[in-house]
Amino acid sequence: PSHKLVQARVSDIEEMNRFVAELANRYQFLPCYDFNALLTYDSYFQGLSIGNFWLHKTDGKITGLIGLWDQHLFKQAKVMAYSRPLAIIKPIYNAISALTGGMKLPKVGANFDYLTLHSPLTDPNDLASFSELLQGAWQLSQHRGFSSMAITLAENDPRQAVLKNY
Repeated sequence: PSHKLVQARVSDIEEMNRFVAELANRYQFLPCYDFNALLTYDSYFQGLSIGNFWLHKTDGKITGLIGLWDQHLFKQAKVMAYSRPLAIIKPIYNAISALTGGMKLPKVGANFDYLTLHSPLTDPNDLASFSELLQGAWQLSQHRGFSSMAITLAENDPRQAVLKNY
């Protein structure tokens, strides 16, 4: 099968809506998304546009989608202080992170530099598509200058196993 990650366009919205509706019975509490709201700047999608979403396609069919959401204009995670032990090891940790591509700890008073992953959706048992979706999101995030991503999955989501690689 042919796999690729493509940026979503307005013409993809109906297929995106169908994809999410098809997944609704596989996820508890999955919102009833209508990606048409991206075109009207609905507050639910604050700071997002259709171009912030990426589609994982297999043989031309959506098998995953994800939004790269920069929330810094309305939400920040700021470091107010570090515990003494963490403050001592922070320079070493940051040096290792610089070499390994890990998340760097910011200076006191600075914000964490991350993208929130909106709607990281695949079939819950399609770990390969989820892994490719996350890898693509990571590359896109780094290209945009971000050093980390934030994602939320349910504790019992089988895709948790993929997160161990990140």
